[in-house]
Amino acid sequence: MTNRPVLLRVTFDFGAPPGDERLPVEVNVPPDAEPNSPAAISAAAKTEVDKEAREKVQFCVAVDFDGVLARKAWPAVGEEMPGAVAFLKWLDEQGWWRVLFTCREGGHLKAALGWLDKQGYGEGWWTAVNATPKPITDQYGSDSRKIGFHALIDDLAIGFPAKKDGAPDWERIKAELEERAAEWKQPSSKE
Repeated sequence: MTNRPVLLRVTFDFGAPPGDERLPVEVNVPPDAEPNSPAAISAAAKTEVDKEAREKVQFCVAVDFDGVLARKAWPAVGEEMPGAVAFLKWLDEQGWWRVLFTCREGGHLKAALGWLDKQGYGEGWWTAVNATPKPITDQYGSDSRKIGFHALIDDLAIGFPAKKDGAPDWERIKAELEERAAEWKQPSSKE
């Protein structure tokens, strides 16, 4: 087998790159394989691409504001959901990217960010606010309407783990995030 560049169309967890762009990747291919043939685009190549992508992109968690970090009090900012600030501290300790993903905008968003800043998690702490993290948009050369993330914590999501009082069940959320992050680090078996 020899190493030679093979052009691959690459799909990451965030979807395919825009247009029909192809990325050169060095992989081992059988000497008799035609470039871009099914034999050349092998499971080994996909594993190498997945590994390369995961080295550039960190596990990313999007977190809603109202009903997750603060009790719902729209348009005002509600009180802290029990355990929310402790959860943000834990999230910070994981070293993952964090996206504040909220319907709030303008002055209402500034109010939420002001509340978060008082807790020690202001706008600069977040990898992105209501947007895909910049390294992802740089990688794809565009910014989709759908924000890129690996996990979303939102009280309106199906399957959101909440306690009887409506507060998030932070222990279940942490366990689910750790499980997803571990799975995300493994090469994908998807074609």
